Amino acid sequence: MAQDATLRNIGLVAANIEGGGYVGGLVGSQYIGGSISNVYATGSVSGIQHVGGLVGSQDGSISNAYATGSVSSSGGRIGGLVGEQRGSISNAYATGSVSGTTLVGGLVGEQRGSISNAYATGQVSGSDYVGGLVGTQQTDSISNAYATGLVTGTGHYVGGLVGTQYGSIYNAYATGPVSGIGYVGGLVGYQGSGSSISNAYATGPVSGSDTVGGLVGQQADGSISNTY
Repeated sequence: MAQDATLRNIGLVAANIEGGGYVGGLVGSQYIGGSISNVYATGSVSGIQHVGGLVGSQDGSISNAYATGSVSSSGGRIGGLVGEQRGSISNAYATGSVSGTTLVGGLVGEQRGSISNAYATGQVSGSDYVGGLVGTQQTDSISNAYATGLVTGTGHYVGGLVGTQYGSIYNAYATGPVSGIGYVGGLVGYQGSGSSISNAYATGPVSGSDTVGGLVGQQADGSISNTY
């Protein structure tokens, strides 16, 4: 999409999309200032990196959107809705299975913007930085969100909601089983400096070899309140 472009009121049904980098069920890459609203995609998507069920890489806003197809990749930054996010996502969900190597999330692979009123229900699998909703939250916020799918990592930093967290999580939960090697948590695998978790919970079984927690695998720095 061109800078400041708008895409709305459109859907793509049962399409099988394949590519290399920046691959999406509807849009490969969304530039700064663009907006996507009232859209959906239902087909499978596969690529190498920056792969999403709806958008491969996002710099604008996405609202009232969903993707239901499976998403697979041999590389990183893979999400059920968006592979890499640097804008805002609201009122959105993804239900398809997601598989990749690193930075893999049921909704977003790598998050650098805000996510609100969103959920993911598909199974998620990868090596490192794997989450039921978001693989890695680099900054910003997640609010009013949940993930319910099985989350499996063959490496480190695996969480039922978020693999690694450096922003805020508020009013969120995860219910699916979570497994990994190290830094594995029912909600968050690794909570980093300056981050916060509040009004959140996790209920799924959690398994791993090292640094494993029912809510958070390791709290390196940050705050946790009103959780269970």
